[in-house]
Amino acid sequence: MKPDSPLVPIDSTYINDATGLNTPLIAATSTDHTNSKAVYVFAFSENSSNLAGSFKPADFGMTNNAYVYDYFNSTGTVVSAGGTFNFTADVRQSTNGGNYFVVVPVGSSGIAFLGDTNKFVTRGKKRISSFSDNGFLRLTVAFADGETNVTLCGYAPSSPNLFALTGNATNLSYNATTHFFALQVAPGNSGTATVGISLAPAPVMQIAPGAGGNVQISWPAAAAGYALQKATNLAPPVDWKDASDPVISSNGQNAATVTDTNSTIFYRLTSP
Repeated sequence: MKPDSPLVPIDSTYINDATGLNTPLIAATSTDHTNSKAVYVFAFSENSSNLAGSFKPADFGMTNNAYVYDYFNSTGTVVSAGGTFNFTADVRQSTNGGNYFVVVPVGSSGIAFLGDTNKFVTRGKKRISSFSDNGFLRLTVAFADGETNVTLCGYAPSSPNLFALTGNATNLSYNATTHFFALQVAPGNSGTATVGISLAPAPVMQIAPGAGGNVQISWPAAAAGYALQKATNLAPPVDWKDASDPVISSNGQNAATVTDTNSTIFYRLTSP
């Protein structure tokens, strides 16, 4: 797994070195999925005289809260928007030593997704081929030849709900103290798996008679990221299309009124 760019020192390292502050060297690289970036930070101290290191997730373009995962110690912490992450740097040895952190944003879903923590580049595009979070976190996992399962990890304020959209997703575990979750994903026939993760359970869609012979379809407004789709038949391959029926939110419910009740139409809720 590779990041999108080479590992280079961050700006503050150059400035601190030029002014003789003798602070730890900090370098970073990243994986950018357009609307969500994972940053990989490596740091070490040249000597034991100054081990105090720090960086701001905001300096990497993360404007919201971020989750910083200490890779070698398997611990993590949430850094508030604009806040600073402080750490004690390890002294560089001849063949080892140093600190390694994975920094990811807390997305619209409330979840910070780390990816495959068995790899240094946890969200490399050879593993996480697509990623989006608009309130419902959705990602596609790529597998190497012969791989049968992959473990994915992240942070969530409460136990998340798992949805296998293609392939299989199982064995979700959650630590209520550390707020760390892990799950296993297996590929489908395409050699990939698409997974949804959400703090909210799958919404229940209800259909009831409306005024004037119409039909009203409703579902919880809290089900962020779900869209109403329709099809005229269920013969494979089903041609699902976004429904054009206006959706009105009121009293915690989304509701669409169907006026064409003389035709056979099938509806579903789907995550984008």
